[in-house]
Amino acid sequence: DHDWLRLMLNTVDEEEYVGDLEDMGDGRWVIDVREGEYELEISSGFDSQWVRDITVEPGSTLDLTVHVQLGDEDEDEEDW
Repeated sequence: DHDWLRLMLNTVDEEEYVGDLEDMGDGRWVIDVREGEYELEISSGFDSQWVRDITVEPGSTLDLTVHVQLGDEDEDEEDW
């Protein structure tokens, strides 16, 4: 369950917020957009991961696989 994730799409040229991707379940999110270049921000509310250089061609559907890794990998270990 990925209720804690927020996926936000922005344009590259104007750095404008386009919208949040809709959670379709099974780890899939969707959004309808025009052709152009985009950046995707994946946020947990505390940490963010960016996917840059996303290009959507006219009349096409883009499938993109992203492996999300937010936060510190050693989060459970305490440094003394």
